Amino acid sequence: MKEIIRLETISEVHHFLGLDKPKHPMISLLRIGKVLRDLAMDDIKYVLGLYQISLKDNCPYTIINYGRNSYDFQEGTMVFTAPEQILSFKKAETVEEDNGWSLVFHPNLIRKAELGNKISRFTFFDYASNEALHLSDDERQTVTELAEKIEREYSTNLDAHSQTLIISNLELLLNYCVRFYDRQFYFLER
Repeated sequence: MKEIIRLETISEVHHFLGLDKPKHPMISLLRIGKVLRDLAMDDIKYVLGLYQISLKDNCPYTIINYGRNSYDFQEGTMVFTAPEQILSFKKAETVEEDNGWSLVFHPNLIRKAELGNKISRFTFFDYASNEALHLSDDERQTVTELAEKIEREYSTNLDAHSQTLIISNLELLLNYCVRFYDRQFYFLER
């Protein structure tokens, strides 16, 4: 049986991945290439107590097993996972330069915000979801810019407006993903 690693906080994720301390206790943007290239994750299952939004761009892992589903994590693909889901990975044969990222955030970040009440409406976080999001270059640029805006916000001196701006940009990112999913299914149905 594969080892199961439980990671409940942003600090635990950073420690597990060998990263510096996080700049914010509730949210972090992880650069996939820098993090996963040398990490042996083939024999590990892990459970995050966090939400995770990942964009693949030459990721060193090609298959993500999430629940009963396997996702072919190809270039320009997004995958969304909710807290307490079991994940595992299969390593790619070769890896080029990776520009992908994962945005991880603790449920407490949004708990008291309106987004906390709405999060269940983003059905792509559902365990039973079986469709990864495939992005065009323009869509990839849009979501990456929003993720980087969130990173800039939590990396600066936090003030009374930081939490609102982080959550607003996170919700905007998720709303764009809804739009892109709708576009994806619209073209599949035609």
